[in-house]
Amino acid sequence: MLSAYLEVAYLSFYPLIPLGIVILYLGGQSDGADQYWTAVLVPTYVCHASTVLFPSLPPRLVEADEGGRLRRSRLRAVSSWVLQHGGITVNTFPSGHVASAFGAAFVLLTLTPVAGIVCLWIAGSIALATAVLRYHYFMDAVLGVVLALLTYVCFAA
Repeated sequence: MLSAYLEVAYLSFYPLIPLGIVILYLGGQSDGADQYWTAVLVPTYVCHASTVLFPSLPPRLVEADEGGRLRRSRLRAVSSWVLQHGGITVNTFPSGHVASAFGAAFVLLTLTPVAGIVCLWIAGSIALATAVLRYHYFMDAVLGVVLALLTYVCFAA
């Protein structure tokens, strides 16, 4: 049951980012769009650029090569398909999923607090999912949160 929740949380990243900007516009906060995209894209670009400096495979692939595997489920199959067809197939350090989700949450907390609280819950669930389900290493998730917070405080607040 927990693994199903975490798989759904991990997959929720993909609609979360565009949904965040829609929420801003529907909530009459369109003037926060630049702040939102700064908080989301700057840490995302940093995470992806870091793959040049810190190349590594995600733990799910390393552990699969070593004979360890998480239980396969339909949700896991969907996540794997999304990553295979839409991902970069390397490990980002810090986690781009976590950094982007928390960047969105921080801005939404400021501009639309109720949506921000929901987004913060989802971002936390995404961070937990990345580590527990072995999409990322634990420190990737932690540093994704730190990077998002630093970006928000320095550039988007």
